[in-house]
Amino acid sequence: MKLTKGRAIVRQKRCCRKPEPTAVELQENSVALDQASSDARLTRREFLKRSSAAGAAALHLAIARPSEAPSDRLFNNLARDSATKYGNIQVSQAADKLVVDTGPMQFSFFWTTGLTSYAWDGIDRIPNAYCGARTDTLLKSTDYAKHMFLSSDVRPLLDGFGKGIQLGLLHTAEVGKPALRQTYYFYEGKRYLLLEVHVESTAEIQTNWVAPLQWEGFKGLDIGSAFDPRVLIVPWDNDHFIRFRGAPINGTGSSYEVTAIYDNRSRKGLVVGSVSHDIWKTGIDYRGLNGKINALTVYGGASSPVTQDSLPHGMVHGTKVVSPRIFMGYYDDWRNGMEEYGGANQIMSPRLPWVGGMPVGWNSWYAYRCNIKSETMISVSDFIRNDLESRGYGNGGVVYANWDSACGAGPKPDYEGVANHIRRNGQRPGIYFVPFAHFGNAMNDHEPVPGTEPQYSWSDLFLRDPNNVPLATDGGRALDPTHPGTQQYVESTLKQFKQWGYEFVKLDFLSHGAMEGRRFLGGMTAIKAYNHGMRYIREAIAGKMFVSLSIAPLFPGAEYGHSRRISCDASGSIHDTEYMLNSVTYGWWLGNYYRYNDGDLVVVGPNSLNAARSRVIASAITGMFLDSDPLAADSNARERAVELLTRPAILALARRGKTFRPVENNTGDRATDTFVSEEGPGCYLAVFNYQQEPATKAIDLKRAGLKPGARYRATDLWNGTSSIAVGRMSVELEAAQAALFALRGI
Repeated sequence: MKLTKGRAIVRQKRCCRKPEPTAVELQENSVALDQASSDARLTRREFLKRSSAAGAAALHLAIARPSEAPSDRLFNNLARDSATKYGNIQVSQAADKLVVDTGPMQFSFFWTTGLTSYAWDGIDRIPNAYCGARTDTLLKSTDYAKHMFLSSDVRPLLDGFGKGIQLGLLHTAEVGKPALRQTYYFYEGKRYLLLEVHVESTAEIQTNWVAPLQWEGFKGLDIGSAFDPRVLIVPWDNDHFIRFRGAPINGTGSSYEVTAIYDNRSRKGLVVGSVSHDIWKTGIDYRGLNGKINALTVYGGASSPVTQDSLPHGMVHGTKVVSPRIFMGYYDDWRNGMEEYGGANQIMSPRLPWVGGMPVGWNSWYAYRCNIKSETMISVSDFIRNDLESRGYGNGGVVYANWDSACGAGPKPDYEGVANHIRRNGQRPGIYFVPFAHFGNAMNDHEPVPGTEPQYSWSDLFLRDPNNVPLATDGGRALDPTHPGTQQYVESTLKQFKQWGYEFVKLDFLSHGAMEGRRFLGGMTAIKAYNHGMRYIREAIAGKMFVSLSIAPLFPGAEYGHSRRISCDASGSIHDTEYMLNSVTYGWWLGNYYRYNDGDLVVVGPNSLNAARSRVIASAITGMFLDSDPLAADSNARERAVELLTRPAILALARRGKTFRPVENNTGDRATDTFVSEEGPGCYLAVFNYQQEPATKAIDLKRAGLKPGARYRATDLWNGTSSIAVGRMSVELEAAQAALFALRGI
């Protein structure tokens, strides 16, 4: 996990302090501390004098709080019934609890039970929560004898999230049992907090399951309203044509990395998700009944077919094991929360730098699949220069012409010669690479790996299960990112691309590198190994190429790539458009993490004109704008490309690279039909008809974020016609058709 500049400053301050007491030191000194703390009226100086025999660890504890039973005594740095201000954050102590108030949210820690409660605007939303882990036994914070608040664990924060405090709570029991330390990050004025749990011991421990947040309750979580309660189900990656879901709340299920529990009608909702992606795959399990969530577990250690795993999550070892850091916030509009969550991930792991605009251009895959040839690439480049660029196609004068997988039979393509031709045309050449998977039959497993000859064969690089069987998915066997042969292969390939002059690389089937398995470097989880591999890819590219992540985990990513495909493959049919827009419906917020969401390639030639128009609009409102029609010689595809890809108003909107927001999120695993993007006092509005028959769409403009009763001029960006809209807008669409409007107040 990377640290922001501000967080690094905090860590530097910590190194100048006396080391914080370990859980075991606190346990060993508890008898002396109990005696020293028997009088709550002791001065701090007297308390420290009496507790000196307990050792240096005791000096980090502040005034003790008496309890009926000595074994239940709790220590904290605030006088009884007092409050301390840290900027605009207030930390106060009541008879039964510690309370942190940031303004928008309130956090409570109960002395006798160790339970925590989370409230927003004074209303409990998650009462009586706890944390846990699995080592050789199940650990649960509420099962511990002592629950402590340590003065040494209150520290000022000034980082990318803002100004705030870090606060720690410690749960300890008998000597020999690992302690649980909850760490919280509160920020002034924020509607969210960050939290994590540490499992601590003097002896090395191992675990593959740590849960910073667990909750269950018969009455259910209170999200403020429950007219149409739903749970956001987020897939771990974008493979196998998986879909997002806005599922009805009753039932059980799992989301990965993040979820939202929301009411679609009022839009009130709770957002919970991981913002650290260095070691763990994060799972979120829920159970809903009678229109409310009555059990929720957020944990590091997810492993399932959805995470592409057939083995359990890898073990994490050490005397201190830290869970994923969790974002949790409650919002009047849960969509705001999801966007803030996306931005929080970007703060934790800043985006890969990029000074160019959003790519506009062409890719070979849907047009030619594996059979793309050098002469075909040259013909397409020439057509784009002569017939599309002359009509405004591109972004700031930049057009990309990209190879995809040239996996067919025949002579090896002239990659260098094609790149030179594309550059002579004033365009930027792009190429394709699969760094962590090997496709083909087993007959070539023992052939030497390019860039490693004669040291390694493909078989040497395979990620394997405990029985030494290579792990595979999508017909490709996974390569171990930690194997030196994989690194040599990747680095030599990327070096060659740069020498040929390529300026764009599409990295595909990356999820293969994030599967659990037996790897060359032991002691790594799948995600830690994936980060290892992605770091040397980033270093090898060295900022010289636009990096497009294709089939890839949701997280981590923005620190390694400029864009990521928001869905699996989606070409040109109205079904493909609806499938891709399902990911926009429930994953639009990823545009606050990645520099660009990628709605896959535009295809306009083989389908109906309406379906082609819908595909163009879908790409324009998602991000990236790369055509994939057979433009070398297909006259129909060429005519369609000239007609549909060069419309000035559509291109201008697409070049923003900004993903539209869904208006409704009650569509299950289908796409919603209306999307909006704010623009000054008005907005852009996209409306889709996914059916094979005409439809009339009635749009509530207030629901789309516009002022009720205000008058707007709605201009159709496809044909330039306009009309007046007040309150509601009726849009008539033909079968498989879409429309895109600019609404401006009048």
